[in-house]
Amino acid sequence: MRYSDEETERLLAEAYAAIPPRAGKRGTLHIKREQHRWRIKREYDYKKKMERIAAHERKMAKRSRIAKEIMKTKADAPEIVSKEKEYQDLVLMRWAEMNGHSKDTATRVEA
Repeated sequence: MRYSDEETERLLAEAYAAIPPRAGKRGTLHIKREQHRWRIKREYDYKKKMERIAAHERKMAKRSRIAKEIMKTKADAPEIVSKEKEYQDLVLMRWAEMNGHSKDTATRVEA
């Protein structure tokens, strides 16, 4: 079966006329994919930001604790220094007496 050129054109025109015109924006699924991708990225960035903030807070808490311990040690230092000095002087005097470097020992030997 073969149609004439006029008949073919008429049938094509009728077929094309029956196709409804496309309305609306194209690429709807692409836009949805992009929106989903960017939402996931923003959620990931927010999560990483919270992790950085938490790490910073942990680091500052440790630094604060160490600084407080140092300040406490410095506040207690005069008592500790005086006790250590007394002990060191006692040890030095005993060493001097044992090795003959003490004035008391030197006067005993001469006498």
